[in-house]
Order: sequence, then C-alpha cells, then structure tokens
Amino acid sequence: MTGTAYKLVKSCLEGRYQRMDLNNISLYPCSNWGEIIYGVLQGSLLGTMLFLIYINDLLKISNDKSQIDLFTDDTSIIVTNPKPTNFKNSVIKI
Repeated sequence: MTGTAYKLVKSCLEGRYQRMDLNNISLYPCSNWGEIIYGVLQGSLLGTMLFLIYINDLLKISNDKSQIDLFTDDTSIIVTNPKPTNFKNSVIKI
C-alpha cells in the first residue's frame, strides 16, 4: 500500500493514546497516558475492514480436527479430542 491510502491508514493507527479512569474508586483515579501500539480504533469502519482482510483466508487453514467460527468481529477456533496427548498435537498443528 502506498500513497494516499497508506497515509490514511497510517494516520488512523499511529499517535493514539489511552488511560484508565477508575472514576474516583481509589486514591489514584487515573492511570498515566500510554501509547496504543496494537489494535485499531474501536467502533471504526477501518477497524472492521482491516479485521476482515486479516481473517479473509482463515477458513482455508482449518483441518479435520478443528472448527473455525466467525461472527462479526469475533473468531473462535474449536479443537476437540478425547485424548489429552492427541489434543495437544491437534492444537499444535493448527
């Protein structure tokens, strides 16, 4: 990605800060400001679009020992196996 599209995405992902406000529950009601290094802005269209691009091919890597469930902005990989040692091997091979 280059040019204007790159600059737009970059501006949405960089230079964001957050802090926790405990609403006067403790002696220190607010944490220090910290830069957000990972993730996208919650509730943004860009976040939804980037998530869909990220998981687009996820269903293609599923095997017969796992089930991948996708729902809106949530993903679950379900692995079942009655034997603990086989279960561990199944999880590692996903």
